[in-house]
Amino acid sequence: MYLSQHAIDATLGELAAICAPGSLLVFDYVDIGVVTGGKASTRALRWAAMAKLRGEPFLTGFTAEGADALLASHGFQCGEHLRAGELLQRYGPTGVRHSRLDGRLAITTARRM
Repeated sequence: MYLSQHAIDATLGELAAICAPGSLLVFDYVDIGVVTGGKASTRALRWAAMAKLRGEPFLTGFTAEGADALLASHGFQCGEHLRAGELLQRYGPTGVRHSRLDGRLAITTARRM
């Protein structure tokens, strides 16, 4: 989100060099539509604008497939991708099913091969 593509790539390269096979990485990312303004909702565009106003603009976003490809290029195999609503359903308080971040933020796990 807040890092450039180059910085993310360099960080993953460093992690790949020090992580033993089987190490688990948790990687969060914002949907690319929020960064580009593409398919983002009005709420997502406001979220991106607020981040920019606070001096932390979103620089990089991914699709699930793009995150998989990036992580694979550094020797990590992705597990599942979960969006905010899915995380709430799995780990949140009973009855909470939605988040203002639904559709904009995702988390994936990846294992070092």
